[in-house]
Amino acid sequence: MRKLIVFLAALLFLLPASAEIYIDQEPPSDWASRDLLRLTVFPAFQNDVFLMECGGESMLIDGGTAQFIQKVQEVLEKRGYGEHLNYIVNSHPHDDHIDCAADLIRRGLSIDLFMSPFPEDYGNPHHQTMVRHLQEKGFPYKQVMDGETIRLGSAEIDCFSWLEAVEVNARSMQMHVRFGNTTLLLNGDLTGKGEHHYLETLDPKHLESDILKAPHHSLVHMVPEYLDTVNPKFVFLINEKNRAKKSENQLAKRNIPHMYNGDGTITMETDGVDWYISQVKGWN
Repeated sequence: MRKLIVFLAALLFLLPASAEIYIDQEPPSDWASRDLLRLTVFPAFQNDVFLMECGGESMLIDGGTAQFIQKVQEVLEKRGYGEHLNYIVNSHPHDDHIDCAADLIRRGLSIDLFMSPFPEDYGNPHHQTMVRHLQEKGFPYKQVMDGETIRLGSAEIDCFSWLEAVEVNARSMQMHVRFGNTTLLLNGDLTGKGEHHYLETLDPKHLESDILKAPHHSLVHMVPEYLDTVNPKFVFLINEKNRAKKSENQLAKRNIPHMYNGDGTITMETDGVDWYISQVKGWN
């Protein structure tokens, strides 16, 4: 029995420690000098506009409708990305996820690579507008295949897409971000059918995450088994609180801390061990 106890204790020691989530707390004094992954969620209400940074590289994820072009340009300039980003990634080509990004390219933003789960010749008009601007500027296009891993700095992003689905929302690319021992799950406008699909086809390790983006602007319930499998310690919602009652109720019942982008810019940073999360009013 004593040998068994010693073995189990050693095994626990070898397992990665669970990430801690610190909300509205000051990080350690040497935080800025560490290798960090940062996700910034901008207050575009019912639009996905995210900036991910790691290892000196930058990635705009989706981008919202064209009405946000001025705000997005301003926040990118503030961060030093007014002229160039490494990557733009589009989860699916609906206007509230791609039009602003296409307009950024049209207005002169340069990028190293555009990525999408959809083929370059996909007929969606919003998608084709982006492709046209990319071709005019000479920027490369990459179709990210289901199960492919892409990288941003030292972060690894496992990408999954169900292109056989009928609805474009259900085809949204799901991005499982890994950085050290911390994880983050982004899922575009994934629907209940898509959530069931991934429950059936993915190893749970590709769903389990410290932080979850509530899918489809928090307009519908998440599949309970999906939420249970992800088992997040924090959820951010792309909407105003009064328009996300269904997700609010789900999270409240599970006592999961959460924030709404409708309340201001959300910043999530990790050193691969812990997360520090904060929110400020307006676009910052």
